[in-house]
Amino acid sequence: MALRLTSMLTASVLLPLIAGASTTSDADVAAKARALNQKLLNVDAHTDVLIDSTPERYWAPGHGSRTDLAKLTSGSVDVVALAIAVGPGPRTPEGVAEARKEADAKLATIRQFAQGRPETPLDVTLITEASGL
Repeated sequence: MALRLTSMLTASVLLPLIAGASTTSDADVAAKARALNQKLLNVDAHTDVLIDSTPERYWAPGHGSRTDLAKLTSGSVDVVALAIAVGPGPRTPEGVAEARKEADAKLATIRQFAQGRPETPLDVTLITEASGL
């Protein structure tokens, strides 16, 4: 959503310069920015995947997600990159196993989100390294 906001802010700065700032009202600028937004590919380039064990500081107030389908739709987000990240832990076989367990839970959350959504054309591509996920 940050990229969309950047696009909107950029448009709100550039459009008055292009259109003639002295004759362009705030409503005109907003309308032009919305029209431009509809033509752009809006990308949320990084969204953390949250699971129940994720620390509270990463959640929206009320333990809600900052990224959900309704927010993505209302924000005209076309593409979202879901990040599977795990916190630092011991670099031991046990620590690696725990990190893997957390990453697998986040991947399952992504798959669950993408499945069974016929109302939305979601194309999900899982990109993995050669070592596999």
